[in-house]
Amino acid sequence: MTTSETETQMHAGTAWRLLAEADHTLMTQDLPLTGEKLWQATLHAVKALCAIRGWEYAGDNAYVQLLDFVKCLAAEKDDETIKLGFLIARHCHANFQYDWMEFDDLDEHRARIRRLVEQILAGIE
Repeated sequence: MTTSETETQMHAGTAWRLLAEADHTLMTQDLPLTGEKLWQATLHAVKALCAIRGWEYAGDNAYVQLLDFVKCLAAEKDDETIKLGFLIARHCHANFQYDWMEFDDLDEHRARIRRLVEQILAGIE
């Protein structure tokens, strides 16, 4: 197994784990933590994509670079919901700091982010 395959599997596994944790934290009404787990799951899915394609990014704070990769994927698949899902995940990340989202909104975002992670990881696992 190559380093990129190992890194891809690690990031994909982390994304799935964080989605499951987000399900749990939402049900316990920890909305800020749910938003953060959804964001981190999204980041790990995108990082898995980067690893398998050999795309390099400047570390954990490379939001603009990762967004560019997501835009590339959205263009490849001719599916703007991919970019929208990433932006929604970023929106959930903001809730970690400001705690302003309602349960129903976060629950709806959770479903969209799950679909996004599934879309990204379906092509690489």
